[in-house]
Amino acid sequence: MAAAGTWKGFLKLSFVTCAVRLTPAVTGAERVSFHLINPETGNRVRMKTHDAETDDVIERKDLVKGYEYEKGQYALIDDEEIKALRIESTRTIDIERFVPLSDIDRRYFDTPYYLLPDNKMAMESYCVIQEAAAQEKLVGIAKLVMANRERVVAIEPRDNGMIVTTLRSPDELREYQPLFEEIDDKPLDKEMVKMAKQLIERMTGDFDPSMFEDRYQAALHELVEAKIKGVTPHLPKPTQTGQVINLFEALKRSMETTKEAGKAGGRETRPTRHKASEAPQRRKVRRAS
Repeated sequence: MAAAGTWKGFLKLSFVTCAVRLTPAVTGAERVSFHLINPETGNRVRMKTHDAETDDVIERKDLVKGYEYEKGQYALIDDEEIKALRIESTRTIDIERFVPLSDIDRRYFDTPYYLLPDNKMAMESYCVIQEAAAQEKLVGIAKLVMANRERVVAIEPRDNGMIVTTLRSPDELREYQPLFEEIDDKPLDKEMVKMAKQLIERMTGDFDPSMFEDRYQAALHELVEAKIKGVTPHLPKPTQTGQVINLFEALKRSMETTKEAGKAGGRETRPTRHKASEAPQRRKVRRAS
């Protein structure tokens, strides 16, 4: 079944154009969400906006936005003034240049979307752009208007399709250099660094996201299921994490633990990986309507 698009328009490479659509690459459908409930009645609670000084209830349609330029002092801006500033969508992803993926600092990556051809007529142009970028191992950089905001995006070939990822603007990122200045730069014990490198080598393997389950979400699912069934939930006890006193001994113990895992072909075995089909399964919790 074809995925529905959240944005429809055109992908343009110079004079080559094709109709495309974007659909989100991430979903929150599996995450447990809650409503606020009055425990005495079991009814859902709805928030009302009120004046912080007079406590009068104000209808949302009567509210305006305010920018606090001094403590307690606001410049009032209404929706019409904001609408006048919004950038009109051209419904076009116009590729301006291509760059190696490694040239883009990972901190800039924001939200991913799948980019798909929107009809059969667009298929050939879409596939030609995708194949050319894939063979050159380059990522397209373009601008896209979404939700009345102009975003810079990266267009990356992936298998036989493409992924569009919105990029953060430079002013959204904090500089790390002033923070890293606090890190000690004194000479390190060479033997401990050697042991740490050996430990890293023994633990090196392929990345498999199915290995890493969100234990908090899994625990939430179990808690909700217990509540639905009316049984006492099993709550995990908080773990005590002791401070490492002797770094050398900690590295030594870690080396011994990984060595006991066994060897294969003269090298320590990589961590056992689950296939996607073997990932731990749990019953879906029915979401509130």
